[in-house]
Amino acid sequence: MILVLSSLLFFLIATLGFLIGVRLWIHPKAAVDRVMGTSPQAVKSRQPFRLNLRRLIDSAGSRLGTREKDRERVIQELVGAGFRRSGAANLYYGSRVIASVLLGGAGAAEPLPQTIFSSLPPSPLKSMPSPHRSIASLAWTW
Repeated sequence: MILVLSSLLFFLIATLGFLIGVRLWIHPKAAVDRVMGTSPQAVKSRQPFRLNLRRLIDSAGSRLGTREKDRERVIQELVGAGFRRSGAANLYYGSRVIASVLLGGAGAAEPLPQTIFSSLPPSPLKSMPSPHRSIASLAWTW
């Protein structure tokens, strides 16, 4: 009897959730139109992550003020390494800026757990002898 009541309650709640979802979130006509191809796609296409990352690095590199002599030397080294695109120097400088910001942030956040946990009292488990240490001390006494 309990199994029947719990199954009935489950199906009642699932049906209620389905009906609320259909009424509030799902638009069946729009879904059918999308599948049948009768309405134009109104979905905004997202750009790939690589493209957005490249734009970010390129803009960071182009805003970095460098001397023309240093920039020409870097361009020659990049060409010698096989990077012959016109924006390779901007990508190089931008990746240096972004990497230094990320690594600097990681280095600044590194001591944070030490400062948080250093204020806690020491664990009582550390003061207890380890079973391995006690077994090792017994082995030496034989």
